[in-house]
Amino acid sequence: MKERGFTLVEVLMVVAIIAFLSTAIFSSIGKARKQAVTANQNASAAEYISAINLYAANNNFTYPIVPDDFPAGGPYGQGFGEACVGEGQTIGCSFGHGVAATPVVNDQLRPYLSKMPASNVDFVVNPMGIGGYPVTLTGYIYQCYKFAGPDTCTEASFQWVVYGHSCGQAEQAYYNGVTDISQCIHVFH
Repeated sequence: MKERGFTLVEVLMVVAIIAFLSTAIFSSIGKARKQAVTANQNASAAEYISAINLYAANNNFTYPIVPDDFPAGGPYGQGFGEACVGEGQTIGCSFGHGVAATPVVNDQLRPYLSKMPASNVDFVVNPMGIGGYPVTLTGYIYQCYKFAGPDTCTEASFQWVVYGHSCGQAEQAYYNGVTDISQCIHVFH
């Protein structure tokens, strides 16, 4: 009796099934990874928000200051004192514009955090970018935007980025439907 192997059609069907299953698995892994990153970002943001509130409660309900940027707001007016926060934030962070990495806010919040959360996730918002460079949102940004004196911040915000519409209890400030990324913001008054 003549031995018979697999036909070409049978081999192609097996290859197609394996390709389909691997695509489904890798897609699920990608979604799970994005959900994990978003959960981690929101958990770290919640830690920072709690630390900022504790700082305010211990400092006559004023918020951490960013002294290098104080003059930008004029004498006791609106300002844009921004700082990158998070462990490992040495170069700077960006939400479409550069923000300096400064240890000042980290140092002010460190006593209120059990561990300084890492700040090392990059979200590519626009791969085509501006002038050929991709626009990437990185890290967490703390901003003191209303001063009542040289060492007194009375209004501030905390901003971070997540995948999808998952800002948790915070406000969604911006959403990019092409890359499925949201910028989240929590405002302190």
